[in-house]
Amino acid sequence: MDFERDFLPLVKKIGFESGDSNLNLRQTTPGLLVILATLFILYSYLISNRSTLLLPPSPPKHWISGNASQRNPPYRHVVFGTEYKDKYGSIISLTTRTETQIIINTPELANELLEKQTAYTSGRAHNVMVYDIMNWGTSVAYQPHDERHKKSRRVIASAFHPAAAKSYAMQHRDSALDLIRLINEQPDDFEKHVKEISGAFVMRLVYGHIVTKDDPMLKTVREAISYLGKGSRFFWVNQFPILKYVPAWVPGAGFQVLGREGRILRNRMVDESFGAVYDQVRRGRVEQPSYTSRLLEDKGGVNVNEEDENLIKWTAGSMFAAGSTTTVDIIMAFFLQMALHPEVAKVAQGEIDAVVGRERLPELSDREKLPYFEATLLEVIRLWPPIPLGAGHLTSKELEFEGYRIPKGANVFANIWAILRDSSYYPSPHTFDPTRFLKSTPDPDPRKYVFGFGKRVCPGIHVANNSTFVMTAGLLSVFDISATPELMAKVETLGGRDSMEMYKMSSPSGPLIDILPFSAKFKLRDPAAVILVSDH
Repeated sequence: MDFERDFLPLVKKIGFESGDSNLNLRQTTPGLLVILATLFILYSYLISNRSTLLLPPSPPKHWISGNASQRNPPYRHVVFGTEYKDKYGSIISLTTRTETQIIINTPELANELLEKQTAYTSGRAHNVMVYDIMNWGTSVAYQPHDERHKKSRRVIASAFHPAAAKSYAMQHRDSALDLIRLINEQPDDFEKHVKEISGAFVMRLVYGHIVTKDDPMLKTVREAISYLGKGSRFFWVNQFPILKYVPAWVPGAGFQVLGREGRILRNRMVDESFGAVYDQVRRGRVEQPSYTSRLLEDKGGVNVNEEDENLIKWTAGSMFAAGSTTTVDIIMAFFLQMALHPEVAKVAQGEIDAVVGRERLPELSDREKLPYFEATLLEVIRLWPPIPLGAGHLTSKELEFEGYRIPKGANVFANIWAILRDSSYYPSPHTFDPTRFLKSTPDPDPRKYVFGFGKRVCPGIHVANNSTFVMTAGLLSVFDISATPELMAKVETLGGRDSMEMYKMSSPSGPLIDILPFSAKFKLRDPAAVILVSDH
């Protein structure tokens, strides 16, 4: 701020003028200069802090902790997208002494900020516990948007672009068959089987590893991801990073014990899986081609340079958490919706029978000929987005948006749950209705939002999209899925299958939708299904 340009007009208005029309600073008394300087400092302070009034609306703040107590209520995506949206609008802010969060609740605002201004909204907030202490900062999903992140995404894209994704069609089919067999043998353990097969698919895709019963490598991966979930909770070290240097033996530093255990598992998960493939490449005996083996061979095999080796190693290690968890959440939501909406399942099964027949399972090549089933899967994804609040986008500069100030370093969340239930885009938003995507002007494809925005779109989107299609179509072609009395009773307490309260069928905390355990019945549809399962 310039003293004479910005402040003198104000001085003149309040009468601090000398006899001339212009104030002559050399003729003013020292006392007056002190007064003017003091007023200038106060004025500068008020002007510099005026912008804080332009933050988006927020709930009332505590005078010390700000909105700290309001950042993580149970089912926060629902609270932000209903109660807070009604009170404070489509864009809200939550501030503490160390962080500003911006929550966006509508599709148009999410696109405007995270797509059109992606140059400034592609960062990641630094979670000390997860990134530093547990060493998940090497994961592509958590990296800041720097050169390393750009290279990592290019490496992944080289293996998982749309054409390459179609090359995994046989692996998708084999995984669907494995899941069908397991559910047929032990239908009560369907959730366990979904997790096993989804994990096995990613292990084979990324490392060429064929998972066996009680597989130790898969066990390590699961434990590492379990610790990632534990580490993603609230820890004071994220508010005061200097605490990461506190030894584990100091009272109150239990986070260090958790962090150390998680770090050991994280490193084992990556090192052992990558090391097994590297050893096969070194010996010239790759047992099962994979993402890792192909990239190593392309980069010179054992002569790969350190930079490329690390890129391959850590991008491979990033895929399991993202790939397997997303697939599990969508399949579990699909089971729930099919059990509660048998009339929809019947129509989808009729379409599959007419197009595919009863002698084989649906394949990727059938997809365009199964519009009703595709719409059914889209409606499942719309109602149960895997990451309901989305992943945070860190702003790299201060932005003016919709008349508000978005500070540099703000963590921006697109509330996917709220976006996909916006009645302006999805009429009767809580009703399960696949036909909304079959109209002459269909409702927006939910995958546009579910898989991220801008430079943070999931690089494995095409593989994940194909995997969920093949598995869910295969399962529905073989099984009739029905609700148990226990499930129906639970749903009735929530107001029925199309009630907004159905969100309570998911976990109240954590970044993932995480459908809570429920019971359902799986029955082979007909003799053709029995033959199909037994022949494979």
